[in-house]
Amino acid sequence: MIANDNGRSSPDKGLDGETRSTFYETPKYWRVKQISSKLNNYEADAKAEVESQNEALNKRIESLQNKITSLKALEETKLESVEDSISALQESFLDEAQSLEALSEKKTKELKLSENNLIISITDEKQERKLHEMKRNKNLDEKFVTLKIDVSNEIKMREESEEYLITDFETDIINLNESVSNESKIRDDRFEDLIRIIGDNLSRGYQALDAERNSRKAIHELYKKFVNELKAKIESQIAQDRRERELFEENLIRVLENACRSMETGVKL
Repeated sequence: MIANDNGRSSPDKGLDGETRSTFYETPKYWRVKQISSKLNNYEADAKAEVESQNEALNKRIESLQNKITSLKALEETKLESVEDSISALQESFLDEAQSLEALSEKKTKELKLSENNLIISITDEKQERKLHEMKRNKNLDEKFVTLKIDVSNEIKMREESEEYLITDFETDIINLNESVSNESKIRDDRFEDLIRIIGDNLSRGYQALDAERNSRKAIHELYKKFVNELKAKIESQIAQDRRERELFEENLIRVLENACRSMETGVKL
């Protein structure tokens, strides 16, 4: 709070710049300020009335000394009671304002902590998916390399076998023509089988990759839904706290206004 001219504290102490600016612009702030001004005026009027009565009583001091002393003590007791009531109301308002400020700061910290935890969780999940994808791609690359090596070795073996047969059986080529033809057919069948196996492995690899992508997409959607639900829940809680605070402020201002009207009625009487 900020101290005013009469030594009392203003209810905006401890608020940051943005909150203080918003508080000054609300009708509640001006109503509280008007009530505080009325209370100060009532106190000044009461003091002036006491001084006036003292001056009047001093003129009759010789004949009414005992009565003046009794009346003066009574007036001072009433004034002290009024001042105590005002101080109690101001202290109550100060305590409530500080409590609301502490609650607002606590909710803000909890919201920031939840956001940070969500960001860390999402970052870890992305990193884990990236590592998993890199590992899977590495395994697929290794399988592709192994298949290529097998195909290359098979081709090399066929070429070496052909050269060996041509070199060793060149003189019997006519007699072994049918055997060579059968061997070529067998090799072609084996090559086709190998190509088919490679194609099946590639197809299964692409299917597994598509399944992994769909799984990552579903997980991402779940995280996104969770974040939106948590955000809506936090915003709802903040709105509820704000409504409760505004209701309390309205009730407190109403009490202060009733007290001012009661005091004003008492002064007029």
